[in-house]
Amino acid sequence: MADAIGWLRVLSGAPLRLRSSEATERGALALLDAGDAVATLTVTSLTAVDTRHPDRGRISAAAFGTVRTDVAIGVDSSARVLIDDGAGARMTPTRWESRLRLALRRAIDALDRAESVRDLDDLEHDLTRAELICHRPPGT
Repeated sequence: MADAIGWLRVLSGAPLRLRSSEATERGALALLDAGDAVATLTVTSLTAVDTRHPDRGRISAAAFGTVRTDVAIGVDSSARVLIDDGAGARMTPTRWESRLRLALRRAIDALDRAESVRDLDDLEHDLTRAELICHRPPGT
């Protein structure tokens, strides 16, 4: 679930604020403020709301603003990204790069550009929101 929150954070370009959520052992639904946009997160599976097992379950994340972006993450951790704007709807190409290789490439790029990396701050943001969604009392 934290991965999907990361998708929403990156797509909106802003930190997320949880507006409301509902979670059971079978799934979760959340509405978040995402800068000038609104974002939704839907998780369905018996084990999907367990943040300790991020590779299980089906996750759908959507950011709504001038551009609507839908991200669906399958049980195999594959991501499908659909972008819908004034030019129409289009699917982004499948990335065949593994998570480890992507992380290594990003680290090398940051070193080449002498930029500081905010990965740990971003991870803390995403994990905190995931925990809030999973453990928030019903109706709040």
